[in-house]
Amino acid sequence: MKHQNRRQEILSAAAHLIEEKGLAHTSTNDIVQYLGIARGTLYHYFKSKDDIINALVDQMSQSLLKQAKIAADNKEKTILNRLWLTIASLNAQDQIGSELMTHIHRDENILLHYKIERQLQEQLPAILLPVIEQGCKEGLFNTSYPYEVLEMMVVYVTQVIDSHNLDLTEEERQEKLLVLLQHMEILLGTDKDLLVTSFAQLNPTESKDTLN
Repeated sequence: MKHQNRRQEILSAAAHLIEEKGLAHTSTNDIVQYLGIARGTLYHYFKSKDDIINALVDQMSQSLLKQAKIAADNKEKTILNRLWLTIASLNAQDQIGSELMTHIHRDENILLHYKIERQLQEQLPAILLPVIEQGCKEGLFNTSYPYEVLEMMVVYVTQVIDSHNLDLTEEERQEKLLVLLQHMEILLGTDKDLLVTSFAQLNPTESKDTLN
């Protein structure tokens, strides 16, 4: 327990300093001074600054997935609400801060970004699967391949709609989102415009231009 607490203290301090000073201006020495610990103590838990950044990325991914599971498992919400709230919970910037996210999205750090995307792609479909299966039981959806549909959705969202590599304009992103929702309706076997309308109701600001 003491080991875990100290490790978490170092990670929390690193995240705080990165937000305050920027990644390039945050060193392991800064972290040591901020916490008032010996340099050897820091290196007992982390080999380098890059090791700390990798740990922060892992922590962020697991935090995102934990929030996603809480939203997906919320039986007090409707099936469609659980679907959209689960996806909305994956706001990385809120979880770890804008400075570190800016660092992760730089070209030279593509492996860190890929690591987050891969964890989401591998684990999010399984988190959402019970939601879709329940929707099938209730007659809301009609598909024999719920997991595969979710895989396609997650990959498209992470690789295209939320991708920083494609440099989409907001108008282009909204258009691709609308196309995704329309195709998900076909793949999930829903009534026409069911997903588009329900998404608009839960996300009025984001979907305003999409539906016009």
